[in-house]
Amino acid sequence: MRKSATRKQWMLLIGVVVVVIVSLTTIYQMPSGYRSDANLKKTQRMLKEYDWKKYVDTYKDDDKVKGDGIHPNKKEHRKPASKPVQRQRADLNKKHQVSSDSASGMANSTVKLLSTNALECKHGGITLDGACVCSYPFAGPLCETVQDQDGCLVPGKFSSKNGFMYDVEPDAVPPKCAMPHPVHCCWAKHRRTNGTIFGNGNEDTHQAVSRMLNQYGPWDENDKLMMDYYFAYGEDSRLRNRYSPITYTLKTERPNLGFFLMFHHVDLQAIDTIMTNIYRAKHYYAIHVDRHVNDESLDQLKGLIREKYNDNNNVVILEKRFLGTWGAISLVYAELAGYATLVDMIKKREKDTGKKDQSWSHVINLSLNDFPTKPIIDLERFLGFNTERNFIDQDIPKREDRITSNWVECGRQMFTLSYDTQDICGNNENLYKSIDRTKYTDGSQWHFINLHLATHLISNMKSIERLFSMKYTLVPDETYFQLAYSESNLEDPWDSYNYRYIPWANPRLEVGIKDLDFPYVTYFARKVYTQETRDAITERYINFKKTLK
Repeated sequence: MRKSATRKQWMLLIGVVVVVIVSLTTIYQMPSGYRSDANLKKTQRMLKEYDWKKYVDTYKDDDKVKGDGIHPNKKEHRKPASKPVQRQRADLNKKHQVSSDSASGMANSTVKLLSTNALECKHGGITLDGACVCSYPFAGPLCETVQDQDGCLVPGKFSSKNGFMYDVEPDAVPPKCAMPHPVHCCWAKHRRTNGTIFGNGNEDTHQAVSRMLNQYGPWDENDKLMMDYYFAYGEDSRLRNRYSPITYTLKTERPNLGFFLMFHHVDLQAIDTIMTNIYRAKHYYAIHVDRHVNDESLDQLKGLIREKYNDNNNVVILEKRFLGTWGAISLVYAELAGYATLVDMIKKREKDTGKKDQSWSHVINLSLNDFPTKPIIDLERFLGFNTERNFIDQDIPKREDRITSNWVECGRQMFTLSYDTQDICGNNENLYKSIDRTKYTDGSQWHFINLHLATHLISNMKSIERLFSMKYTLVPDETYFQLAYSESNLEDPWDSYNYRYIPWANPRLEVGIKDLDFPYVTYFARKVYTQETRDAITERYINFKKTLK
C-alpha cells in the first residue's frame, strides 16, 4: 500500500514537471511570434507621431478642472497633525553667505540649454551632443523607426485603472494616451532592466545626464523643460548644473520670504484676494500658471499683477510653463522650477540694488485655494525664529502601487496599464528597491522649505535623478520632498508638520464659514473655495490693514 502511494506521488510529480517545462517553453517562445515583420508593420501603422502640441490642445480647457484639479473620489485622507511644539529662537547674528556660482536665470538668452538647437526627435527622444537619445523600441537618427528585438511590442489585451478612483474595476474604455499602449509596455520593461538608479557615483554632470537620458525615457516636453531648468552647457560644451547650494543664516527677525503660487486656472478675484493678504515689497513671488490655461486668461492675470503688485519687480509669472495633471510628476516639476526662479530673483535684486543679503529664508508653496489664516507679519516672525528648520509633513505611508505600478498620463488623468503579458512588460521593481522606506514617511506636498534645502533639490545630482526616477509613479509630490530630504546628507532640522488646516470630514475637504475655529496652530487653510469664506477669514484673523508695515 505504501509502495503504491509512493509510485502515484512520483508519477504526479513527473506530470507537474512536464507541465511546467512545456509552459516555460511556450512563454520563452512567445515573443518570437511578435517579432515578425508583419507584426512590426502593424505596430508601425498603429503608431502616430509624438505630437505634444496636438496632445496639449486636445485637453486645453481650463474650465474642465475645478478646485485643485483633485478628483472628488480621492479617498486617502490624513488625520490632522498634533499641535506643534514651540521652538526657541535660533541665533540670528551669524554671517549670511550666498554661494557666488549660482547660475543665471532662464531669462538669460545667452545660456545654452539642452533644448538649444535641439533636433526634432520623435517618439519621446531627446537631443544630447547633437544626436537623438531614443527610448527602446525606437531607433534611427530621429527615433523614427521601430526595432523590437525582444518582443515587448505586444498588441495583446490590456486593462487600465484610473489613478483617482482607487477602488473601481478596470476601465472598459482604453484611456487616450499620447502614444499607443504597446509602446508603454516596451518603455516600462526597459526602465526596469536598463541600469541602476544613481549610477556608480564617479560621473561628472554631463556623464550623469547622459546616463539618465538613456535610462528614464521617454522624454516629453515637460521633462525636457525641467532639464533646461537644471542644466546648461559650459564653454567646453559639457553640461553643468545651473545652480549650487546656498548656505545662510539670516540676521533679521522678519526675513524675506519666497512664495511659489501654482494656479491651475485663473480666478482673478481669488488671486487678488490672496495676493492682497500675502504681498509685501520685500518678499518674492513666483507664479506658475498651468499650460492648459488659455492665453486670454493668462493675459488677464499678467494685467492684474502689473497694475497692482509688481512695482518692486518682485513678482514673476513663469514664461516656461508645464502641462499639469493631478497625480503626475509635472506638479513637482513646476514647483522646482519655481524654486529656480526664486533663486534667480535673489541674484537680480542683489545686482540691481548693489546690496547683498537679499535672500529669502523659506519658500512657501500655495495653490489657488489656499488662504492665510494669520497676518503675514506673524509668518515672518515664526520663520525668522526657525531659519534653519524645514516644515515638511509626514503622516502615513501611501499605497505601494503608487511606486511599484507603471503609471502613465493620458488625457489629464493618471492610469496604470496592466497587460496579459505582464512578464514581458515589466514594472517599477528597481525603483521600489532603491527606496529605503524606513527613513521617511509620505505626507503632504504643502510645506515651508528653507533656502538650503530648496537649492539642494535643484542642484544635487542625486536629488535630480531621484526626481526623474519617479516620472512614472502616482502622486509623487506626496513622496518626493520627504524622500529626497531623507536621502541627502543635510543636517537642517525637520518638523513633520506644515501648519496647514484641512477639515478632513467635510465634503471635498472644503473650508467653510463654520470651520473657522481652527483646532490647532495654522498659518494657511487648504480648500478655501468661496470668496465668502476668504472674506470671513480676512475679517476674523488677518485684519491686514492694521498689521501692514
